[in-house]
Amino acid sequence: MVRIAIISDLHLGFGRGMEREEDPFVAAERAFEKVEDEDVDMIVLAGDIFDSRLPRPEHWSRFMRLLSEMKNGRSVEISRTKGREEVPEESIRGLPVLAIHGTHERRANGMKNSIEALEDAGFLVHMHCSSVELNIDGEKVGVHGMSGVPEKYSKGVLKKWGPEPFEDAYNIFMLHQDLEQYIYNPASPPELGLEDLPGGFDLYVSGHIHWKNKEAVKDGHFIIPGSLIPTQQRRKEFETPKGFYVAETETNKVQFIEIDPPRKLVYEKIDAGGSNPKEIKDSITAKIEKLLQGGFENKPLIRIKLTGELDSGLNPGDIDLSKIREKYKNDAIITVLKDLDEEGMEGAEKIKTHEDRMLSVEEIGMRILRKNLEGNGSGISPEPIFEDLVEGNLNSALKKLKEGHNKDEEKEKTKTGEWWKGY
Repeated sequence: MVRIAIISDLHLGFGRGMEREEDPFVAAERAFEKVEDEDVDMIVLAGDIFDSRLPRPEHWSRFMRLLSEMKNGRSVEISRTKGREEVPEESIRGLPVLAIHGTHERRANGMKNSIEALEDAGFLVHMHCSSVELNIDGEKVGVHGMSGVPEKYSKGVLKKWGPEPFEDAYNIFMLHQDLEQYIYNPASPPELGLEDLPGGFDLYVSGHIHWKNKEAVKDGHFIIPGSLIPTQQRRKEFETPKGFYVAETETNKVQFIEIDPPRKLVYEKIDAGGSNPKEIKDSITAKIEKLLQGGFENKPLIRIKLTGELDSGLNPGDIDLSKIREKYKNDAIITVLKDLDEEGMEGAEKIKTHEDRMLSVEEIGMRILRKNLEGNGSGISPEPIFEDLVEGNLNSALKKLKEGHNKDEEKEKTKTGEWWKGY
């Protein structure tokens, strides 16, 4: 029987330069310690290992050290591959690690991402629209991975790839995308749903979604390991434990292994409707005082959500919480979401406001760039431009904009038989 650890969304590097920068590494180290305790035969990573497409050297080093500890003298055989070159022998030596890259690690077509680089260095096997079958102690396990692609291309890429399970093997299909049943926003609905997943697999794994879940799909198990830290700070992240899954091929059993988070998570909701700013601040202060009475080993992460409709003449900006954060800065890390409706705000405005709050800074930047480029009808792809801007290559970005280089590049790409792998 083969035992497989399934981990997702480590987000190493999250909170860089801030108080929570250490949290992702603490969580990852605790998860890998548990992996060793569970005596697993292989590890599957479902994307967003790093929080940035350009990880800092310090973050590379710490993760490679973790992976190095998994490299023992054991030998694993690759029996079949589809859609990729031969797997380097050093990439599967010891405890094999197979990974897809996520939306945070995705780079423009033709540029190597951090997960591909880790394969080149012999730490893991990177997968995108490809399949690998491993022979572990005489038992075959097939892993089929689709790395994170822009949402508008996800259904087309999956259809064009068309993964099929290996015969006489335990087959895992994994992806890193929005799914309609879990992340649905009327302003920007996902392209994929559970019904779009290919049939015939024993285990389906989805990264990208930050709270754990398990259900039956297409005669197999569908699991979401969730993130190891609450980067998005949605309510479900606070309400569900953090950890990873372990799957057993012989019994088809899937078990969630919980880890202790780096800091305790507390989510509270306060109805601020009809209250004035002072009353709202007093309610927040009282709630924090009560929460802190329990005592914490490390500063807890306290998330307070203000709800309700403000009185006429007030807006969320009138509620200044800086003094509250300053007062408790040595006791807790406090975030307050002003999910308040201003009188007269229309439904579409509310949806847009909530949607923007869920995006990362990088995602917001990409959205702005894409909107501007699409608005001028240039046909220029935003990904390479954004890549240059992230790296500080302003001259290169300007050159691409002036010459319309990306338009020609996209035309050439669509002429090849595997244009869809470029996403």
